[in-house]
Amino acid sequence: MADIALAPAPQTVTSPCISLTKGVAKVKRRNTTVLVSPEDGKSLRISKPAEALIPLLAEGTDRATLMQTLAERYPGTPRVTRQLDRFLNQLREAGLLETDTLTRPESPKNGKRVAKIAIFDMDPPANMIARAIRALPTGLAWGILAAMLGGAILAIILLAVGPRFPHPSEFVTGFHVAGALIYALVGVPLHEFAHAVACRLAGGKVGRAGIVAHGFVPGPYVETSGLYLVRNRWRRFAVPAAGPAVDLMAAGIGAAMILLAADPEGAIAHIGQTLMLVSLLFLVLNINPFMPSDGSHMVEALLDDELARKSALRLRGSPLSDRRDVAFYRAYASGYVQGLVCLMWFWWF
Repeated sequence: MADIALAPAPQTVTSPCISLTKGVAKVKRRNTTVLVSPEDGKSLRISKPAEALIPLLAEGTDRATLMQTLAERYPGTPRVTRQLDRFLNQLREAGLLETDTLTRPESPKNGKRVAKIAIFDMDPPANMIARAIRALPTGLAWGILAAMLGGAILAIILLAVGPRFPHPSEFVTGFHVAGALIYALVGVPLHEFAHAVACRLAGGKVGRAGIVAHGFVPGPYVETSGLYLVRNRWRRFAVPAAGPAVDLMAAGIGAAMILLAADPEGAIAHIGQTLMLVSLLFLVLNINPFMPSDGSHMVEALLDDELARKSALRLRGSPLSDRRDVAFYRAYASGYVQGLVCLMWFWWF
Protein backbone atom coordinates (compact mmCIF):
# COMPACT_ATOMS: atom_id res chain seq x y z
CA MET A 1 0.00 0.00 0.00
CA ALA A 2 1.19 3.49 -0.78
CA ASP A 3 -0.20 5.09 2.34
CA ILE A 4 -1.76 4.26 5.68
CA ALA A 5 -4.32 6.53 7.35
CA LEU A 6 -3.04 7.43 10.79
CA ALA A 7 -5.40 9.89 12.37
CA PRO A 8 -9.00 9.28 11.25
CA ALA A 9 -10.43 11.36 14.03
CA PRO A 10 -9.24 13.14 17.16
CA GLN A 11 -9.83 11.21 20.38
CA THR A 12 -10.24 12.30 23.95
CA VAL A 13 -6.99 11.87 25.88
CA THR A 14 -5.93 13.05 29.30
CA SER A 15 -4.49 16.56 29.00
CA PRO A 16 -1.88 17.64 28.06
CA CYS A 17 -2.49 15.96 24.70
CA ILE A 18 -0.17 15.77 21.71
CA SER A 19 -1.64 14.27 18.56
CA LEU A 20 -1.41 14.31 14.79
CA THR A 21 -3.90 16.40 12.88
CA LYS A 22 -6.91 14.68 11.39
CA GLY A 23 -6.29 12.64 8.25
CA VAL A 24 -2.47 12.55 8.35
CA ALA A 25 -1.18 9.62 6.28
CA LYS A 26 2.07 7.66 6.42
CA VAL A 27 3.71 7.10 3.03
CA LYS A 28 6.64 4.76 2.35
CA ARG A 29 9.26 6.00 -0.11
CA ARG A 30 12.51 4.17 -0.75
CA ASN A 31 13.99 3.57 2.72
CA THR A 32 12.19 6.46 4.38
CA THR A 33 8.76 7.33 5.71
CA VAL A 34 6.88 10.56 5.00
CA LEU A 35 3.93 11.98 6.92
CA VAL A 36 1.49 13.84 4.66
CA SER A 37 -1.63 15.91 5.25
CA PRO A 38 -4.08 15.09 2.43
CA GLU A 39 -5.90 18.40 2.90
CA ASP A 40 -3.01 20.67 1.88
CA GLY A 41 -0.18 18.32 0.91
CA LYS A 42 2.10 19.43 3.75
CA SER A 43 4.60 16.71 4.50
CA LEU A 44 7.50 15.73 6.73
CA ARG A 45 10.16 13.07 6.30
CA ILE A 46 10.72 11.21 9.58
CA SER A 47 13.51 9.08 11.00
CA LYS A 48 13.33 5.48 12.24
CA PRO A 49 13.14 6.46 15.95
CA ALA A 50 10.44 9.00 15.16
CA GLU A 51 8.48 6.39 13.23
CA ALA A 52 8.08 4.41 16.44
CA LEU A 53 6.15 7.33 17.95
CA ILE A 54 3.62 7.66 15.13
CA PRO A 55 1.05 5.12 16.46
CA LEU A 56 1.03 6.95 19.80
CA LEU A 57 0.66 10.36 18.15
CA ALA A 58 -2.13 9.03 15.93
CA GLU A 59 -4.18 8.08 18.99
CA GLY A 60 -3.16 11.06 21.10
CA THR A 61 -0.58 10.90 23.87
CA ASP A 62 1.55 13.01 26.21
CA ARG A 63 5.22 13.92 26.39
CA ALA A 64 6.01 11.49 29.22
CA THR A 65 4.71 8.52 27.23
CA LEU A 66 6.71 9.58 24.18
CA MET A 67 9.86 9.90 26.28
CA GLN A 68 9.30 6.49 27.86
CA THR A 69 8.76 4.85 24.48
CA LEU A 70 11.99 6.28 23.10
CA ALA A 71 13.92 5.27 26.20
CA GLU A 72 12.61 1.68 26.03
CA ARG A 73 13.18 1.21 22.30
CA TYR A 74 16.49 3.06 22.10
CA PRO A 75 18.17 2.72 25.50
CA GLY A 76 21.32 4.72 25.97
CA THR A 77 20.40 7.29 23.30
CA PRO A 78 21.84 10.67 24.35
CA ARG A 79 19.81 13.90 24.42
CA VAL A 80 16.45 12.14 24.08
CA THR A 81 14.56 15.18 25.36
CA ARG A 82 16.19 17.51 22.84
CA GLN A 83 15.58 15.10 19.97
CA LEU A 84 11.93 14.65 20.95
CA ASP A 85 11.39 18.42 21.19
CA ARG A 86 13.01 18.88 17.78
CA PHE A 87 10.74 16.26 16.23
CA LEU A 88 7.59 17.77 17.77
CA ASN A 89 8.63 21.22 16.57
CA GLN A 90 9.15 19.87 13.05
CA LEU A 91 5.68 18.33 13.13
CA ARG A 92 4.25 21.62 14.37
CA GLU A 93 6.05 23.69 11.71
CA ALA A 94 4.75 21.33 9.02
CA GLY A 95 1.20 21.79 10.32
CA LEU A 96 0.87 18.09 11.16
CA LEU A 97 0.41 18.43 14.92
CA GLU A 98 -2.79 19.26 16.80
CA THR A 99 -2.83 21.56 19.82
CA ASP A 100 0.05 20.84 22.16
CA THR A 101 -1.32 22.14 25.46
CA LEU A 102 2.05 21.73 27.15
CA THR A 103 4.10 23.91 24.83
CA ARG A 104 1.64 25.93 22.73
CA PRO A 105 -1.52 26.56 24.79
CA GLU A 106 -2.24 29.80 22.96
CA SER A 107 -2.33 28.20 19.50
CA PRO A 108 -5.56 26.35 18.65
CA LYS A 109 -4.11 25.31 15.32
CA ASN A 110 -0.49 24.77 14.46
CA GLY A 111 0.99 25.92 11.18
CA LYS A 112 0.66 29.17 9.30
CA ARG A 113 -2.59 30.12 7.67
CA VAL A 114 -2.47 31.30 4.08
CA ALA A 115 -5.28 33.41 2.61
CA LYS A 116 -6.79 31.63 -0.40
CA ILE A 117 -9.69 32.50 -2.66
CA ALA A 118 -10.92 29.45 -4.57
CA ILE A 119 -12.46 30.39 -7.92
CA PHE A 120 -13.36 27.16 -9.74
CA ASP A 121 -12.78 23.43 -9.82
CA MET A 122 -9.76 22.70 -12.03
CA ASP A 123 -10.22 18.93 -12.08
CA PRO A 124 -12.82 18.51 -14.90
CA PRO A 125 -10.88 20.41 -17.62
CA ALA A 126 -7.55 18.97 -16.46
CA ASN A 127 -8.97 15.45 -16.53
CA MET A 128 -10.44 16.01 -20.00
CA ILE A 129 -7.08 17.13 -21.45
CA ALA A 130 -5.24 14.35 -19.62
CA ARG A 131 -7.59 11.77 -21.17
CA ALA A 132 -7.00 13.24 -24.63
CA ILE A 133 -3.25 13.03 -24.13
CA ARG A 134 -3.48 9.44 -22.88
CA ALA A 135 -5.45 8.56 -26.03
CA LEU A 136 -2.43 9.51 -28.15
CA PRO A 137 0.35 7.00 -28.83
CA THR A 138 3.05 7.49 -26.20
CA GLY A 139 5.72 8.27 -28.78
CA LEU A 140 3.52 10.86 -30.48
CA ALA A 141 2.69 12.60 -27.19
CA TRP A 142 6.36 12.83 -26.22
CA GLY A 143 7.23 13.94 -29.76
CA ILE A 144 4.73 16.83 -29.61
CA LEU A 145 6.09 17.94 -26.25
CA ALA A 146 9.70 17.72 -27.46
CA ALA A 147 8.81 19.68 -30.61
CA MET A 148 7.15 22.45 -28.60
CA LEU A 149 10.03 22.78 -26.13
CA GLY A 150 12.65 22.35 -28.83
CA GLY A 151 10.99 24.96 -31.03
CA ALA A 152 10.94 27.44 -28.15
CA ILE A 153 14.61 26.85 -27.35
CA LEU A 154 15.56 27.10 -31.04
CA ALA A 155 13.71 30.42 -31.45
CA ILE A 156 15.49 31.88 -28.41
CA ILE A 157 18.90 30.65 -29.65
CA LEU A 158 18.32 32.04 -33.15
CA LEU A 159 17.34 35.38 -31.64
CA ALA A 160 20.35 35.34 -29.30
CA VAL A 161 22.87 34.91 -32.13
CA GLY A 162 21.19 37.52 -34.34
CA PRO A 163 21.12 41.30 -34.32
CA ARG A 164 17.59 41.57 -32.92
CA PHE A 165 18.32 40.06 -29.51
CA PRO A 166 17.05 42.61 -26.95
CA HIS A 167 19.24 44.02 -24.19
CA PRO A 168 17.86 43.50 -20.65
CA SER A 169 17.44 47.26 -20.31
CA GLU A 170 14.85 47.10 -23.10
CA PHE A 171 12.53 45.41 -20.63
CA VAL A 172 11.90 49.01 -19.50
CA THR A 173 12.72 51.11 -22.55
CA GLY A 174 10.89 48.83 -25.00
CA PHE A 175 8.12 47.70 -22.67
CA HIS A 176 4.78 47.04 -24.36
CA VAL A 177 1.74 46.55 -22.14
CA ALA A 178 0.19 44.07 -24.60
CA GLY A 179 3.10 41.66 -24.13
CA ALA A 180 2.71 41.77 -20.35
CA LEU A 181 -1.06 41.29 -20.64
CA ILE A 182 -0.61 38.27 -22.90
CA TYR A 183 1.59 36.63 -20.29
CA ALA A 184 -0.69 37.61 -17.39
CA LEU A 185 -3.97 36.61 -19.05
CA VAL A 186 -2.77 33.61 -21.07
CA GLY A 187 0.66 32.49 -19.86
CA VAL A 188 -0.10 32.47 -16.13
CA PRO A 189 -3.39 30.51 -16.42
CA LEU A 190 -1.70 28.04 -18.78
CA HIS A 191 1.17 27.70 -16.29
CA GLU A 192 -1.24 26.64 -13.55
CA PHE A 193 -3.34 24.53 -15.92
CA ALA A 194 -0.18 22.66 -16.99
CA HIS A 195 0.41 21.75 -13.34
CA ALA A 196 -3.13 20.38 -13.13
CA VAL A 197 -2.89 18.35 -16.34
CA ALA A 198 0.51 16.94 -15.34
CA CYS A 199 -0.91 15.99 -11.94
CA ARG A 200 -3.79 14.15 -13.60
CA LEU A 201 -1.40 12.40 -15.99
CA ALA A 202 0.73 11.36 -13.02
CA GLY A 203 -2.30 9.80 -11.31
CA GLY A 204 -2.88 12.47 -8.68
CA LYS A 205 -6.08 14.33 -7.90
CA VAL A 206 -6.57 18.01 -8.72
CA GLY A 207 -8.59 20.40 -6.60
CA ARG A 208 -9.70 23.98 -6.99
CA ALA A 209 -7.80 26.87 -8.57
CA GLY A 210 -7.77 30.46 -7.39
CA ILE A 211 -5.70 33.22 -5.83
CA VAL A 212 -3.39 32.83 -2.85
CA ALA A 213 -1.77 35.65 -0.88
CA HIS A 214 1.93 35.20 -0.10
CA GLY A 215 2.26 38.02 2.38
CA PHE A 216 1.12 41.09 0.44
CA VAL A 217 1.76 39.54 -2.99
CA PRO A 218 -1.19 37.68 -4.58
CA GLY A 219 -0.64 34.88 -7.04
CA PRO A 220 -2.47 32.01 -8.70
CA TYR A 221 -2.56 28.47 -7.33
CA VAL A 222 -3.99 25.09 -8.15
CA GLU A 223 -4.48 22.33 -5.57
CA THR A 224 -2.39 19.23 -6.27
CA SER A 225 -2.19 17.99 -2.68
CA GLY A 226 -3.08 14.44 -3.76
CA LEU A 227 0.27 14.18 -5.51
CA TYR A 228 1.81 12.62 -2.41
CA LEU A 229 0.05 9.35 -3.34
CA VAL A 230 2.13 9.09 -6.53
CA ARG A 231 5.11 6.91 -5.69
CA ASN A 232 7.08 7.36 -8.91
CA ARG A 233 9.46 10.29 -8.38
CA TRP A 234 9.64 11.18 -12.09
CA ARG A 235 5.88 11.58 -12.25
CA ARG A 236 5.99 13.80 -9.19
CA PHE A 237 8.84 15.73 -10.82
CA ALA A 238 6.76 16.32 -13.97
CA VAL A 239 4.02 18.19 -12.08
CA PRO A 240 6.10 21.18 -10.89
CA ALA A 241 8.20 21.00 -14.10
CA ALA A 242 5.10 21.58 -16.26
CA GLY A 243 4.80 25.22 -15.17
CA PRO A 244 8.34 26.33 -16.12
CA ALA A 245 7.92 24.43 -19.40
CA VAL A 246 4.99 26.72 -20.22
CA ASP A 247 7.10 29.78 -19.32
CA LEU A 248 9.83 28.55 -21.67
CA MET A 249 7.34 28.04 -24.50
CA ALA A 250 5.89 31.52 -23.91
CA ALA A 251 9.40 32.97 -24.14
CA GLY A 252 9.90 31.03 -27.36
CA ILE A 253 6.70 32.49 -28.83
CA GLY A 254 7.92 35.96 -27.93
CA ALA A 255 11.28 35.28 -29.59
CA ALA A 256 9.53 34.00 -32.73
CA MET A 257 7.43 37.17 -32.87
CA ILE A 258 10.61 39.26 -32.85
CA LEU A 259 12.26 37.12 -35.53
CA LEU A 260 9.23 37.15 -37.83
CA ALA A 261 8.28 40.81 -37.37
CA ALA A 262 8.74 42.77 -40.59
CA ASP A 263 9.57 45.95 -38.68
CA PRO A 264 12.16 45.48 -35.87
CA GLU A 265 10.83 48.63 -34.19
CA GLY A 266 7.15 47.90 -34.80
CA ALA A 267 4.44 46.94 -32.34
CA ILE A 268 4.67 43.20 -33.04
CA ALA A 269 8.39 43.16 -32.28
CA HIS A 270 7.92 45.12 -29.05
CA ILE A 271 5.03 42.91 -27.93
CA GLY A 272 7.14 39.81 -28.57
CA GLN A 273 10.09 41.38 -26.79
CA THR A 274 8.08 42.14 -23.66
CA LEU A 275 6.44 38.70 -23.73
CA MET A 276 9.82 36.99 -24.01
CA LEU A 277 11.48 39.02 -21.26
CA VAL A 278 8.54 38.69 -18.85
CA SER A 279 8.35 34.93 -19.50
CA LEU A 280 12.09 34.50 -18.94
CA LEU A 281 11.89 36.55 -15.75
CA PHE A 282 9.15 34.37 -14.32
CA LEU A 283 10.94 31.24 -15.53
CA VAL A 284 14.01 32.26 -13.51
CA LEU A 285 11.85 33.04 -10.47
CA ASN A 286 9.91 29.79 -10.77
CA ILE A 287 13.00 27.57 -10.76
CA ASN A 288 14.81 29.34 -7.90
CA PRO A 289 15.92 26.93 -5.14
CA PHE A 290 15.65 29.34 -2.21
CA MET A 291 11.87 29.67 -1.98
CA PRO A 292 9.07 27.09 -2.10
CA SER A 293 8.94 27.18 -5.89
CA ASP A 294 8.52 24.87 -8.86
CA GLY A 295 12.30 24.49 -8.95
CA SER A 296 12.59 23.43 -5.31
CA HIS A 297 9.66 21.02 -5.68
CA MET A 298 11.27 19.49 -8.79
CA VAL A 299 14.50 18.74 -6.95
CA GLU A 300 12.66 17.51 -3.85
CA ALA A 301 10.66 15.11 -6.02
CA LEU A 302 13.84 13.73 -7.59
CA LEU A 303 15.45 13.30 -4.16
CA ASP A 304 12.26 11.85 -2.64
CA ASP A 305 12.69 14.32 0.20
CA GLU A 306 10.16 17.09 0.86
CA LEU A 307 12.56 18.60 3.41
CA ALA A 308 15.48 18.91 0.99
CA ARG A 309 15.22 22.68 0.59
CA LYS A 310 14.89 23.42 4.29
CA SER A 311 17.65 20.96 5.16
CA ALA A 312 20.03 22.32 2.52
CA LEU A 313 19.51 25.95 3.48
CA ARG A 314 20.43 25.26 7.09
CA LEU A 315 24.12 25.62 7.90
CA ARG A 316 24.25 22.21 9.58
CA GLY A 317 21.70 20.49 7.38
CA SER A 318 19.06 18.27 8.98
CA PRO A 319 19.26 14.80 10.55
CA LEU A 320 16.07 13.89 8.66
CA SER A 321 17.67 14.42 5.23
CA ASP A 322 20.39 12.31 3.69
CA ARG A 323 23.74 14.10 3.48
CA ARG A 324 24.02 13.29 -0.21
CA ASP A 325 20.59 14.81 -0.84
CA VAL A 326 21.60 17.96 1.06
CA ALA A 327 24.85 18.16 -0.95
CA PHE A 328 22.96 17.70 -4.23
CA TYR A 329 20.46 20.43 -3.38
CA ARG A 330 23.21 22.82 -2.35
CA ALA A 331 25.01 22.09 -5.62
CA TYR A 332 21.80 22.92 -7.49
CA ALA A 333 21.40 26.17 -5.53
CA SER A 334 25.04 27.10 -6.19
CA GLY A 335 24.71 26.28 -9.89
CA TYR A 336 21.53 28.38 -10.09
CA VAL A 337 23.25 31.45 -8.63
CA GLN A 338 26.41 31.05 -10.70
CA GLY A 339 24.46 30.41 -13.89
CA LEU A 340 22.26 33.44 -13.29
CA VAL A 341 25.26 35.69 -12.61
CA CYS A 342 27.10 34.48 -15.71
CA LEU A 343 24.00 34.86 -17.87
CA MET A 344 23.36 38.42 -16.72
CA TRP A 345 27.05 39.32 -17.08
CA PHE A 346 27.31 38.20 -20.71
CA TRP A 347 23.82 39.44 -21.58
CA TRP A 348 24.23 42.86 -20.02
CA PHE A 349 27.79 43.55 -21.14
